[in-house]
Amino acid sequence: MNVLELYRNGIIDYLYHKGLLSGSTLSYIEYYMRYQELRKKSRGYRESVRMLSQEFGVSETTIKKAIKILNN
Repeated sequence: MNVLELYRNGIIDYLYHKGLLSGSTLSYIEYYMRYQELRKKSRGYRESVRMLSQEFGVSETTIKKAIKILNN
């Protein structure tokens, strides 16, 4: 099972509310889901990263890290 499946099944949310996961975990999932939406709209990798960085007010490195972690 990958992280997105765990999220969709409510397991990530449960672990977060029990204090076992940090808020950054949920943020990474949100960034990645939004990244997938942009890619489906034929946006390139760099363009998607730049747009998400601006949208969420975080660095491009943070977006890239989230994508890398959740792609595995």
